[in-house]
Amino acid sequence: MDAGEDQTLTCNTTSLTLSASSTTVGDLSYEWTSPDGNIVSGSDTPTPSIDAAGTYNLTITNNTNGCSATDAVVVSLNNTAPDTNAGADAVLTCALTELVLNGSSSSTATLSYSWSTTDGNIVSGADTATPSVNAAGTYTLTITDDANGCSNTDEVLITADADLPDVDAGEDVELTCLLTAVDLTAMSTTLGDVSFEWTTLDGVIPGDPTSPFISVSTPGNYVITITDNETACSNSDNVTVTENTIAPDLSAGADMELDCTSLEATLDASTSATSTDLSISWSTTDGAILSGGDSFTPIVNLAGTYTITLTDNTNGCSTSDELVVTDCIVSCVNPPAPLLLNSDLVFCTGELNTTSFEATTIAGTIVNWYDAEVGGNLLGTGETFLATEAGTYWAEAVQADDPDCFSERAAFIISEDAVNLSVEATPGTITLGESVILNASASASLGLTLNYDWTATPTDESLTNGESTANVSPLNSTSYTLIVSDEFGCTATATTDVEVIVPTENVLLFPNVFSPNYDGVNDHFRPEGANIASYDLHIRNRWGQEVYRSQNAASSALGWDGSFKGKVQELGVYVYYCTVTYTDGTQEQQKGNVILKR
Repeated sequence: MDAGEDQTLTCNTTSLTLSASSTTVGDLSYEWTSPDGNIVSGSDTPTPSIDAAGTYNLTITNNTNGCSATDAVVVSLNNTAPDTNAGADAVLTCALTELVLNGSSSSTATLSYSWSTTDGNIVSGADTATPSVNAAGTYTLTITDDANGCSNTDEVLITADADLPDVDAGEDVELTCLLTAVDLTAMSTTLGDVSFEWTTLDGVIPGDPTSPFISVSTPGNYVITITDNETACSNSDNVTVTENTIAPDLSAGADMELDCTSLEATLDASTSATSTDLSISWSTTDGAILSGGDSFTPIVNLAGTYTITLTDNTNGCSTSDELVVTDCIVSCVNPPAPLLLNSDLVFCTGELNTTSFEATTIAGTIVNWYDAEVGGNLLGTGETFLATEAGTYWAEAVQADDPDCFSERAAFIISEDAVNLSVEATPGTITLGESVILNASASASLGLTLNYDWTATPTDESLTNGESTANVSPLNSTSYTLIVSDEFGCTATATTDVEVIVPTENVLLFPNVFSPNYDGVNDHFRPEGANIASYDLHIRNRWGQEVYRSQNAASSALGWDGSFKGKVQELGVYVYYCTVTYTDGTQEQQKGNVILKR
């Protein structure tokens, strides 16, 4: 009998079928046993299945004679996996964008290599020990012993350090006639060892292009590239430099000639520029700019060359042009305007102007008078002219031998002045002893200062003069007349009447103030009233000295005129005592104070 050849289990062969044989023919029985292996099935057959290494013993029995024989087969185990090393972790950078992994094993067997990754990328060599990869990730190496099929794995971590540096080239800028060069500044928040480089396809980089700061004077697109020297990673940004150096178009206008009348010329420059921020400046070295030197239409009064400079303030660009102003071709020398000796006259409404205007002029000229500043009707000739109607008139000097050579016209004015007046007495009827307010309303069309002159018929000593209102206490029915005049001598007159009712009973009145200034108004102090036949009046000063006495005077006596022994008395308060005898024979005494003023 024969239990078969020894065999070996491996990682590829994990179970075997043993194969026994015998030359004996007959009724045979088989029995497989193993002290250290494992019979899966068929232990009573010539070909059992086993799955473990060990010694397998076979007993074959001849069932006919009961004789048996044994044999053994050894099944060994070969499942040693090769050691596996995926290599050291590595880093991808912007300089090292692809690297070769380095897998290895100390096994001397024939080996197979297999690399895999779920988050990286194998470029080539996935079935070699040294594949090429170009992405960060975890790479797994599996090494298999081709002889027994056993394998082992290891991992290597590939990381990436490829962050781009931060870069900012700044805001776009514009070159102008004022800003002929601009500073470009590269900015970055990236720390460490970084380098800068400016490039341009259409501009010009003066100086060092590796400086973060450059000054350029040429328009173009400028690119700044910043490189992290540790990772070789670069990042770029660009800034556009534009140019606005277009100067506004300008025409100074056609050459001109001074006007022979005004000896001036108005220049007329122009532009089609649409900018709303333009500056204009005229200059001359031999002429004279009278006005408007900052406008398109200045006035000049001297022959010469005039230059206009137009600046667009939005970009500072300027354009200049010039024109020539020549002297006028003088056919005559216009005389100066006549000098009016009395150019403003005023006459009063209702009157005729009798004052002539007078003018003087240079020799060889005559004076013409017109009713208009230009053109108009010729009203008169000569150095005097009488106008009777209000209005504005003009005088012109004309060369006696050349009527086409004349001056500007000088204006003179005649104005009509009217004074308006109304007077009212309130009330118009009073009882003796009462007072009346005289109120005047006056105005003048030209005058600013009004004078008031009141008179009364018969004379009323209570009337004060010089004001527009008066408070009077007439003793008789009286007619009051007011004449108002202004500074031009124009006047207006108005009259109002006051009726005084004299009572039948006796009435005694004394003023409390009088003004002996001989203006015809309130010049004397005496009793007034009704039915007074005579009176005895005593007046004393503040020291008690009697300065006046009128004994048994008739009611028409003048009274005290404010003097004593021919000497004017001082202003102040005086005391009076008076005994009045009425026409019916009765008497009345009264005392009081009176103020003397002037």
